[in-house]
Amino acid sequence: MKSFKLVAKLDGFTVAIKEVVVDFSMQSMKMGFNAFHLTRNKGLRVVEDWQTSILLPICVSKQTDWLMNLSIRTEDKEYKAVIPLTIK
Repeated sequence: MKSFKLVAKLDGFTVAIKEVVVDFSMQSMKMGFNAFHLTRNKGLRVVEDWQTSILLPICVSKQTDWLMNLSIRTEDKEYKAVIPLTIK
């Protein structure tokens, strides 16, 4: 088990982003509660960087097809995306 850094570069939002959260699941397996709140990387850039450190459990069946569920909340909307990924 080794943690990894997740950085989300968010661009194109016309209103302030209030919260960025990711959680991970597998298509055919319940992996427990694992929500991670990203924090804003303060800076003067136009594109906002949000980041966190993540530690996921190892699947004993050696399944590696994770789904990252991304949620971005602004002042007036919530945006959601499901991103498939493989962790090796």
